[in-house]
Amino acid sequence: MKIFSVRLAVILLVILNLTRASGQTVPEKFLWLNGNTLDSRVHEKVHMLEKKEGHVYFTTSTRENEIQVHDIDLTEMISVIVEFKTTPLFLQKKQRSTAESSATDFESLFVRFSQELRTIHSGLLRRISVNLSQPRIQRKFYKALTGVSVIVPRAAIPELLKLNYVKKIHLDKQMQAFLEDTVPLIRADSVWQEFGTQGDSIVVGILDTGIDYHHSALGGGFGPGHKIIGGYDLVNDDGDPMDDNGHGTAVAGIVAANSDMLKGVAPGAWLMAFKVLNADGLGTESDVIAGIERALDPNDDDDFSDKVDVVNMSLGGRGNPDDAISTAVDNAVKLGVVFCVAAGNSYEYNTIASPGTARLAITVGATTKTDQIAAFSSKGPTLVTHAIKPDVVAPGVDVNTTTTGGGTKAVNGTSVATPHVAGVCALLKKIHPDWHPDKAKSALMTTAVDVRAHVMAQGAGRIDALAAARAKVFAVPPHLSFGLDDVGYDNWTVSDTITIFNQSPEDQEFAVSVTGLRPGILLEASSSRFRIPSGDSQQVVLTLMVENDRVPYLQREPLAYAGTVFVNGSTDTLRLPWAFVKSSKILFTFDEPFDYLVLASKDISHLLTYNPNRSPEIFTAPGIYDLVAVFGLPDSVKIVIQENLAISGFMNVEVNSAEAKHRIDFQGVDPMGRLLFALPAADYRVNYCVTFPDSSANAFTYGSIKTDHLFVSDFSNRFVIVTGQFQRDSQPLENIHVVQFPPLIGADRDMVFSNSPSDFTLQRLNIKFPPRTLDPTLYVLYLTRIFRRGGYAYFGGAAGEHTFGQDEWTGNLYLTPDAHEDYGTTVMLSAYDQKRVAGNLFSGMWIETDPLVFQGDSLGNYMGIDPWAAVYFSPNQGEMTYGMSPIHTDGFLNNNFYGQSNIAAFPKFYGPLNERRFSDIYRSTYTIFNSRNILVASDTLSKFSPINVPPGPYRLEVSNRNYYVENLRGTASLISKFDLSQKDANPPLFTSLRVLDSEGKATSKLQPGKVASLVYSAADFVTSRRDQQDIMLYKAIPTDSTRLWYREFGTTDWHEMAIHHTLEDSSNAGVQPLLQQLLALSIIGFPAGKFFKADFANLAGLDSAAIDIRIEIRDQSGNASIWTLEPAFAIGDFATSVNLESETATQPALPRRFALYPSYPNPFNPSTIITFDLPGTERVTIKIYDALGREVKSLLDETRKPGRYRIAWNGLTNRKTLAASGVYICQIRAGQWKASQKLLLLR
Repeated sequence: MKIFSVRLAVILLVILNLTRASGQTVPEKFLWLNGNTLDSRVHEKVHMLEKKEGHVYFTTSTRENEIQVHDIDLTEMISVIVEFKTTPLFLQKKQRSTAESSATDFESLFVRFSQELRTIHSGLLRRISVNLSQPRIQRKFYKALTGVSVIVPRAAIPELLKLNYVKKIHLDKQMQAFLEDTVPLIRADSVWQEFGTQGDSIVVGILDTGIDYHHSALGGGFGPGHKIIGGYDLVNDDGDPMDDNGHGTAVAGIVAANSDMLKGVAPGAWLMAFKVLNADGLGTESDVIAGIERALDPNDDDDFSDKVDVVNMSLGGRGNPDDAISTAVDNAVKLGVVFCVAAGNSYEYNTIASPGTARLAITVGATTKTDQIAAFSSKGPTLVTHAIKPDVVAPGVDVNTTTTGGGTKAVNGTSVATPHVAGVCALLKKIHPDWHPDKAKSALMTTAVDVRAHVMAQGAGRIDALAAARAKVFAVPPHLSFGLDDVGYDNWTVSDTITIFNQSPEDQEFAVSVTGLRPGILLEASSSRFRIPSGDSQQVVLTLMVENDRVPYLQREPLAYAGTVFVNGSTDTLRLPWAFVKSSKILFTFDEPFDYLVLASKDISHLLTYNPNRSPEIFTAPGIYDLVAVFGLPDSVKIVIQENLAISGFMNVEVNSAEAKHRIDFQGVDPMGRLLFALPAADYRVNYCVTFPDSSANAFTYGSIKTDHLFVSDFSNRFVIVTGQFQRDSQPLENIHVVQFPPLIGADRDMVFSNSPSDFTLQRLNIKFPPRTLDPTLYVLYLTRIFRRGGYAYFGGAAGEHTFGQDEWTGNLYLTPDAHEDYGTTVMLSAYDQKRVAGNLFSGMWIETDPLVFQGDSLGNYMGIDPWAAVYFSPNQGEMTYGMSPIHTDGFLNNNFYGQSNIAAFPKFYGPLNERRFSDIYRSTYTIFNSRNILVASDTLSKFSPINVPPGPYRLEVSNRNYYVENLRGTASLISKFDLSQKDANPPLFTSLRVLDSEGKATSKLQPGKVASLVYSAADFVTSRRDQQDIMLYKAIPTDSTRLWYREFGTTDWHEMAIHHTLEDSSNAGVQPLLQQLLALSIIGFPAGKFFKADFANLAGLDSAAIDIRIEIRDQSGNASIWTLEPAFAIGDFATSVNLESETATQPALPRRFALYPSYPNPFNPSTIITFDLPGTERVTIKIYDALGREVKSLLDETRKPGRYRIAWNGLTNRKTLAASGVYICQIRAGQWKASQKLLLLR
């Protein structure tokens, strides 16, 4: 199963500041009524007001020049935070101030403020002849902020600002993060007020990745007496459902968070955590079904009387209403549990995920805060039944909620929308404990707000909690899904029955009306008018009649006609969506089982895969289609192409494998003339890719086979089949052969493809892994290259996996020249230094190359139309080494893209040969500071989410210790300086960095006394919007704006090095789609910018050393990027050993709260790093326990100062023996704070 989650984002609310500055103690249009002269234009309005002592008035002018006067009560008591100018204690400690204050010094300041506050209050009493309440100091701050929170009369604010030690006054708003937007939007807060409940004691089961029960907004504990009263871990089969992903915690917060800073929809509800998805957000359907059963029977005693009241399932996968998990959900609903299930994030129609397909589930799509359907929200109809889904929609964009470690983040997705509905269902259950789930579903759907989207996108509409809670009349079912129009009938008729329940206190007269009808469609009720006594019910049959000769096929998905049935009562009105699908139906017949089939017109594309349990049929709009069917994978492949099929109505299409009568043979040979197919102990493949015409909605279909031939049918030159032959050694991997063949453009005969032994270009390839890597793994991916609609696309047909016992791999790549400029085959390499984890292919990926592509007879790694200027090319018979230094980051930021004043940092890391270093993102940290050097955010780089902050200058610092120079672990750091108030708010980018030896070869180790140089390039891009598309515009950095320093590793003094500008690559420097830039700098057509070179003449005297470098680049707007490597490369015999047993590190910025981060790696062998934040000096204990609670290892028991710490556990016990494989609990205590996490040791 997949989690539905889209990008995570943290949004910071901007608090109104009242700044003490000239002319700003009060707004300039505030006019006191104590003798001051009013502006003549407002005099007429003001003199009509009742002049009140202690009030202030100000004016505003509308666009129509209408003057408005506003009355402010200065006697009103308001909560503010008074910030003092004194630097907070912890910042003083961080800065090691020589005049460091003590707590006593701050207490003296607080006493002084208290005395002056009384003086100010006495003066106001003399000045304003009305009663003023006494001010009250609420809290005192001196560790992270110096000041006080205080309740004062509004009139005191200007006087407080006059105090010479007061810096600012902030309104002390009660913030509920971004749920303060969505809770009122769905009117859940109105339910709290009108019905006097917040879902108290209603139990909501969260089937997800678990819940971080240490989070204060979620109760800070686990078990009876806590908000999270229980649960179970179905993934690891234990009683600890701690969240190791974050998704479940986010969901739980939306349902029931309850703190001063964050309130969910039902903050009084209890939660049960059922962990059914692993740390990567993945799980099996069986685990989820087991979780459903556990929710029905939490104590597992075969008695469901203790079942939860509501279940939230923000998860799903491919399926239909009749699959196992949908059936389980339907059965659970019948037992009285409301199930709220996410629709999915697949963007398109016909993509509702299971178990959102379950008939009785409340399936939820997502909307924005302005009631627009979120683009990613999956839409109906469902497979098989063609029914209406989702049932309702709810806010699912930029919703702030809880996250692991105690913080909050803004998140998107139908995963976010669904817990809004679950929370409302908890409120409904508390208010109406006798409601069965079908009534809750009816109340939500029949009272929903129409957001004017298609029924298959919005269902009934966006939920309205208050209207649902007030519901007294119900319809079961609350929608009319008539299914698929049988176009075999001239007049198609189908009926459905709904039951109307009147639980209002009075008898009601009802009338039925219908919208959405058109000529040829008639929807009638068996009784258009009827009366239902209070407490009674009545069935109503609705009959749909379709005259198929008058009702045309729809040409756009969802291919459904839809509308609304209104049941208008005397006092209550119900809205029920109705729909039916009218499409062509193609039933396919085959002479043998097929593998897959693609059917495509110019507008629509369908994929049909073989399923023995389902009829091979496709529902689509009438039109002209092309068909590609593949049989016999992977050993006896037959490709059948049928062109220009006229599809209409219900029809049968016969597809026979016998049509593939032309044999295509592949007789590639190695440099010795041996057939690749016949080589012993080798993996052999042929990739094929069928490309559709440019006018088709489908671009291509591809696959991989293990034979030396395939069969194709006749086809015209509208289609192209691209093939290539691959061979690699099995174990050990020493040689890789790739033979490129000309594309097959049309076919009407047999063909034989071959090559000459002398065609090959040879490249020696090396990959350096980190020292002491356990089971390093290399994947060789066979690629097909297609030029399509202005750009190249690469498709992997097969990947070979190789493991070996050393830290370096060396092999030979033999590749024949390109046979066609638009089509070809090649390879790329992916190397892992950690075990590859399903669902997260990047966290353990050490490096990944781009495809290896020719420039002349040289090879380089790039993915573009033309060779990118920053690409390193190695000549024929040359050698390329991946995983060496110097590494570099592009430093990519996309500020102000996700908000008007927004930081969005997505830097990526590269090696000197342009290889991508994905794991660096997961093993690096970032911190962000504002212009006053105050910490804004800090976390692991992979967890970064866009942050809304006030405009102004900021500094991003990224630290990366995931590279090595001759076994020495290096430290790389990026400092990005930028100003969000500028149009250009992004710093310039590094596009390449490498060290070249005397022969111009990339290296990480220089020979003493030899000529060598460092080459780097940089560019700047400005984000803009043109023709409703986000674009990137290239801007050259000033040539004189870059500087380079070096020093010998281990020394302190930097020395500036002379550099000179060599060339500028501004190719394709115009409009570039932003999406491409987000993917990679080396993507199609991006300029590399200006290139700079420095010669290492000053290093000639060194014969055994490592060298640090620092490079600074600035753009035309003054933004800067500074990249530092300690060290960057080695000289001569420099070498060191590395100790991986333990590691500690401190955070440059003081943490704001306690936090325990997920250990890395996990699972692990032999060691894992445990990272935690300590905001204050505390005695810290870290202990490892086994599954039975027995202490295995005491890692730490000592007092630590504030900072971020990393502690390694190398799998040894207190007795110095190796711990066995299994699950362990790491528990940390610091003062009153404690946290724990599970560790999995694999021997």
